[in-house]
Amino acid sequence: MELNRQVEMTSYFRDQLGLNSKPLARLNLSQPQHSGPGRFLGWLYYSGPEQWVGLDRDQRFGYPHNGGEHSLTIRASVAEVEQFIDWLETLKPASINAREGKDEFIRIAREKLSDEILKLNNMNG
Repeated sequence: MELNRQVEMTSYFRDQLGLNSKPLARLNLSQPQHSGPGRFLGWLYYSGPEQWVGLDRDQRFGYPHNGGEHSLTIRASVAEVEQFIDWLETLKPASINAREGKDEFIRIAREKLSDEILKLNNMNG
């Protein structure tokens, strides 16, 4: 009797085994919890949509209130990160503090993604 089992791997293990077709970007978007961008990230964790567009659960790591900051690291393809950042722009937080930090958080994310793209391009010649 032959069993046909398919194993689903996280993006981390697919990357480690060289199974991803494109290199993954890694962005650390952690923010001090009492900063504007940190308030937006805290809102995203506590009150934002449960499903984050563009990213599967295994492509994001972090916790709210992680020692004075809200931590978030993303490990995904450049296209997936771009989709996630574009989705952030559509969000409308109810909290004024989160709304005020949203634009700065997005600016930081775009800058870090640009830096990561340059790094990936240099690695791939």
